[in-house]
Amino acid sequence: VLFRSIKKMLGLLGLRDAPKSSVTLPTEYDFRKEHPNCVVPPENQDKCEAYYTITTSHVLSMRQCLKTNNLIRLSSQDGISCDTKSSQCNGSFINRHFNYLKTYGIVTDECFPFQSGNRQVPECPTQCVDSSIPFKKYKVENTSQIRGVQKIKEEIYNNGPVITSMSVYADL
Repeated sequence: VLFRSIKKMLGLLGLRDAPKSSVTLPTEYDFRKEHPNCVVPPENQDKCEAYYTITTSHVLSMRQCLKTNNLIRLSSQDGISCDTKSSQCNGSFINRHFNYLKTYGIVTDECFPFQSGNRQVPECPTQCVDSSIPFKKYKVENTSQIRGVQKIKEEIYNNGPVITSMSVYADL
């Protein structure tokens, strides 16, 4: 079958162009400058390939701060030690990790700080490292996929950082 139009072909596949946005965005926007009290600094994962939990815990912390104006830094170590569907320091998939966050939640970084840089993974705790800190899990209620450059820009502008991933290959 020869298609005369890419739009017609995409329409037959059930794909549509993203609707035009009515939101007017600034020409420049830097979340770090607009919300400095909500920025979680980068975490050195060293030899532990835990991008799936570091990314999600940091972005969720910043998005929650944007809503409440109170930064509660969530634990990336919780995801490494407690998410049994992950491969701990050997990586995982962000969408699988979100299932863990919806079902079980994660504690704060103060409760269970990152300690797997050397690829040694402590057991999943049932209380905080400092027993005076309450052991409380924070769950994700829902997630969504955002497609298209304009929609991603709008999401960042309205709700804070987003999570994405990419494959990285070694040059041979």
